[in-house]
Amino acid sequence: MKKIITLVILSATLFAQSTHNNTEITNENQEIIYPINQGISMSCNINIDFLNDITIIYQDSIDISTIYLDKYSNKLLKEIAQKTIDTQNNEIKSFQDLIDELNKEKKDCDSAKYKEIQEKKQIAIEDTIKEMHDTKVTNNIDIDFSNIMVSNGKNLIKNAEIILEYTENNRIKEIAKGIIQKQNDLIRQIQKERK
Repeated sequence: MKKIITLVILSATLFAQSTHNNTEITNENQEIIYPINQGISMSCNINIDFLNDITIIYQDSIDISTIYLDKYSNKLLKEIAQKTIDTQNNEIKSFQDLIDELNKEKKDCDSAKYKEIQEKKQIAIEDTIKEMHDTKVTNNIDIDFSNIMVSNGKNLIKNAEIILEYTENNRIKEIAKGIIQKQNDLIRQIQKERK
């Protein structure tokens, strides 16, 4: 049982000329509405939920990066986009093997721990949505791509920090710590490029 809440968030004009899977809708201001799949998985296993939620955010970053590669103007951001596609696709594949293994564990939807982590994840999603809505569309492909990647990076970090509070699984801890490190590095790299 997996329930994913899909939210539509105002994104950036980065996607204005793209026809990527017919996912864009233009509103009356010629701004682009792009579906950003930020969800809360509910498998009744906190570790599986974490991997599923990270996979969703990774897929958004992969899709955004793929679109950016078709329109890029900044060499460093192009490298970031390509690295995002390559590394996150590989990580998604490795997550599936771990999910298959974790599916053998006991599930517990009714525990206070499970409910508490779901509440924290909901708050993290709401914070991400607010940040995305507060981010101004600049009509500059590089700035808009950067803003989206930084928001996704912050969301990944929030999810990793939450799971580290609760998980006892050493592999999940390792993945979460790796995500925090990689995303902090990515955010610093993007912010340095903006200066």
